[in-house]
Amino acid sequence: MTAGRRGFTLPEVLIGITLLGVIGAALVRLMVFQARTFEEQQSGREGRDASRGAVNIMLSDLRMVQKDSGGLDTASADGSRIVLRVPVRFGLLCTVNAVDATASFLPVDSGVVAFSRPAGYAWRAASGRYSYVNFVSAADTPSTAAASVCTSAPVNISTITMNGRSGSVMTMRPGTAVATVGAPVFTWQWVTYEFAASNFIPGQRGLWRTIRGAAGTQSEEIAAPFDASARFRYYVGASATSTATPPTDLFLVRGLDLVLNGVSERNPRNRAARAVSEVTTAVFFENTRQ
Repeated sequence: MTAGRRGFTLPEVLIGITLLGVIGAALVRLMVFQARTFEEQQSGREGRDASRGAVNIMLSDLRMVQKDSGGLDTASADGSRIVLRVPVRFGLLCTVNAVDATASFLPVDSGVVAFSRPAGYAWRAASGRYSYVNFVSAADTPSTAAASVCTSAPVNISTITMNGRSGSVMTMRPGTAVATVGAPVFTWQWVTYEFAASNFIPGQRGLWRTIRGAAGTQSEEIAAPFDASARFRYYVGASATSTATPPTDLFLVRGLDLVLNGVSERNPRNRAARAVSEVTTAVFFENTRQ
């Protein structure tokens, strides 16, 4: 029986090899296609991650900016850089004179205060606009004062406690004799956002956040990489569309378009350029005088 068993003929072997070759080639093409698809998706995800990281940090700063009172201090014509006066803590003026000013501030997170760099304070006039006062040196920055300065007559401003955190009474210099006792006041710091050369990914653009005050400067790269088209655009007056060029009077800017077009860290396979993830979001200044 063994001697009579029939084997494969040469045509059958050739047909089997051909079929295996066709199936193998199809599997290889499928694996290559899946690898390219995954790489393209990963590249797009990298671009989106850069944009999302920038948005999360910027929104908390930009929404606090004081509209039509100098909150936006500088805006570059090419849209790569903005300089803001960002509030740190809010309160009410208790005493004010030509030498110093004392205010009762609302409770704030200790981390916010620890990482801030106060550059001055601003008090609200009867017109609704804030007047800004700059700290000249670190000695002018807020220092603890006696609570009785605010709680005693004729001021009678109580220090508030919320969620286990107590407010604070602080003295600042220089003073301003034209301010009014009881007027809203806030301390602020310079915050610069700028698209510049990245340290994380050499040869690419990163978004830098720099805070500056009387006690020093701290700069960090918060997200990268970004496409050359990433920039800031400006909402001017009552216009429903943003413009690429800032107005001469920055008091007219009521918000920004954040064009955060992120790119992948490397080129996807068989592509000459990096993948670009287009992300644009608008943010409007909420701290207004109305």
